[in-house]
Amino acid sequence: MHRARERGGGRGTVVFIALGAFEAVVADGRLVEARPFAGDPNPSPLLRNIPGAIRGTARIEQPMIRAGWLERGPGADEGRGREPFVAVSWDEAIALLAAEYRRIYAETGAESVYGGSYG
Repeated sequence: MHRARERGGGRGTVVFIALGAFEAVVADGRLVEARPFAGDPNPSPLLRNIPGAIRGTARIEQPMIRAGWLERGPGADEGRGREPFVAVSWDEAIALLAAEYRRIYAETGAESVYGGSYG
């Protein structure tokens, strides 16, 4: 949304997400409003939650990986659900994810990876 318009005039960037389309309104470099797209006859009321969700206290701001997965590798074990998550860099998270996809594809085939959305 880096090209979204600043408050005060002009058209902003129209963003498309699962909830629908909206115009991103930015003030001082921050998203302040997700204005429903004018062409949407029935915009979702959930769009108004987007600005607060971007910097909300529940938002995870960097990749987190289960400590046991980092120590013992993939797969469920007794620590799953009870152990802490460890912050990692984006580069490390992407490298680990790519390696895991390669492992899954090699061991069980592409049909084992769900590439869609439940939303």
